Amino acid sequence: MRKILMFLMFFIFLLLTIVVVLQLPPVGDPHVPSYAGYLPPDVPVEEITKQSNAVGLYYNRGAIKNCGSPSAITAMILDYRGYDTLYETTVIFLAMIAALSVLVGKRKKEEDTETWIGVTRYTIVGTVIKKIVPFMVMYGLYVIFHGEVSPGGGFQGGVILGASFVLYALIFSYEEGEKKMPSDTLRIVNALGPFMYALVGLIGIVTGYTFLANKVIKTIPHGIEGTLFSSLPLLLIELGIGFGVGSIITHIFYGYVTERPLDTQK
Repeated sequence: MRKILMFLMFFIFLLLTIVVVLQLPPVGDPHVPSYAGYLPPDVPVEEITKQSNAVGLYYNRGAIKNCGSPSAITAMILDYRGYDTLYETTVIFLAMIAALSVLVGKRKKEEDTETWIGVTRYTIVGTVIKKIVPFMVMYGLYVIFHGEVSPGGGFQGGVILGASFVLYALIFSYEEGEKKMPSDTLRIVNALGPFMYALVGLIGIVTGYTFLANKVIKTIPHGIEGTLFSSLPLLLIELGIGFGVGSIITHIFYGYVTERPLDTQK
């Protein structure tokens, strides 16, 4: 009976989902309320962008004008709702501290994992990883630097950077990973995200504007609208978030490959 009830609830939920999806407007329809506001349905498409004051159009129009970024998503996340994203970055930093306080301890004893199906991991997997990791780091930096003008940014690029360091340590051991990215360096970079984010915001207050007034801050240069450096404040925020997220992921992985402090006392 319980299984039948669960299946029935799932079927009803699936049916409602299909009905809702079928009622969604076509992708890119200029007459949806979020784009056209409350204009009559007979208004020509070319007139919508001139007459509408809808929320969606406001942010699409103001991304470059108000924030210096042609990407409306980046403008929304790092500028229009910048306070919220700052808190999210801080939460990630605090979560890292909590995880490390539980995980970090004495290094586990090394096990015999140097061979894999009769060959050393350095001969096959290691050779491939040595070729892949530099490209992963380069692509992660690319995603971070282009976050203000294209999809991507600090969170996505930081995950790629962290994954590259974790992959290297998984293949060549924790000690080799420590040589490439020491824990002492990670402790410094961990706080870089929230610190750089807050610092850019405080520049706006110091210069007589508001917190995170990225576009109007005259002390930080701005490039040509739509180019890579069209909004340097947003780029600085992206860099801080990217390096912070990447180092946090790597540091938490380092914590997982060590014993807990209580285990070292046994």
